[in-house]
Amino acid sequence: MGAWQGFTCDISRYPDDSLTVVVLTNLGAGYSNPGVIAHVVAGLVDPALTLAKLETIADNQPELAGRLQKLLDEIVAGTDIRFETSPQLAALITPDAAQRLQQRMAKLWPGGTLTLVKRVNGPEGGPQWVSTYRLNKGGDALLVLFGVGADGKIPILGLSPNREYE
Repeated sequence: MGAWQGFTCDISRYPDDSLTVVVLTNLGAGYSNPGVIAHVVAGLVDPALTLAKLETIADNQPELAGRLQKLLDEIVAGTDIRFETSPQLAALITPDAAQRLQQRMAKLWPGGTLTLVKRVNGPEGGPQWVSTYRLNKGGDALLVLFGVGADGKIPILGLSPNREYE
């Protein structure tokens, strides 16, 4: 994987499948994901290499989505959320970072739709579950990574551009 001033590339080798996929883009790293493109192309050649899609799945723990919705309300309102997070995450939420987060979220929340697209077991010593939600509003969307620890604190909160594949 590489990037340089508005260009990105990826060379993905699948030696067991005698396959190499090269992807070159004229998009910056924030707007492209050549690694995913390479993997999707590899999946067209060999279906066993296909990436999983991030599609809506049933949420058997709606209380997690409720907690995230409450947190999004607080972020958009400009509330200091650091007391709700783990010390490690709280240290990353500087005033500038909080303001950027508030501005980014205000485009999608309130009024956006939050849907679960992935849930996995959390890392050892971390939250039991790490959930990925797609937040949509109009034509804009992003992915929200979210986890709540056994102590009720939030150690995982991340945003990434919306994408179709993992």
